Amino acid sequence: AQDSLSNLIAGFVLLNDPDLKVGDDIEILGQSGTLVDLGLRSSQIRAYDRSLITIPNKLLSENVLLNISRMDKRRVLFSLRLPLTADNADLELIKVKVTDYLRTRDQVDPQDIYCNLDAITDSGIDLYVRFFVLDPSWAVMMEEKKLFLEFLWELLLSRKLAEPQKGLRIELVGNELWGTGPDGTPQKADLPGTFPEI
Repeated sequence: AQDSLSNLIAGFVLLNDPDLKVGDDIEILGQSGTLVDLGLRSSQIRAYDRSLITIPNKLLSENVLLNISRMDKRRVLFSLRLPLTADNADLELIKVKVTDYLRTRDQVDPQDIYCNLDAITDSGIDLYVRFFVLDPSWAVMMEEKKLFLEFLWELLLSRKLAEPQKGLRIELVGNELWGTGPDGTPQKADLPGTFPEI
């Protein structure tokens, strides 16, 4: 009875909350989607995978709720891994071209664009790209993201930086370890010790 009463009171509070209404995209308790029903005892969220989530109003009112629909702009983040063969000229050109492209987009905030070196690892050079889309709607953000990726792919192709990294492939043949050399030909691994025959 106490939980029912708490949910009912929370329902009245939520129904009168001007910052929350049916149709808002929200995120709460690790769940995100569109608020489709705001009832007296519980509310329902249509998740982005189209499942229906029912949340007691007490939980909805007591926990931190992110109202995505009330954002004034939407953040887009990318971590771009370039091959280790990329040189300083490649890095500088990509940073300039990415920034210039984003500044031409009407839906991108020109004051909040960031593109810079993030890390150098054994498998590549990471660039971090962040920008904000001025219209917070999902459709506009996804369209800007798609157009940016198309631009980025063409830029990487033009600099010959879009080729996939070759993975290491090893195989145990008898009791010898074989792999692929830099030129693609089979090569015996020069390791101390022997391996049991399979």
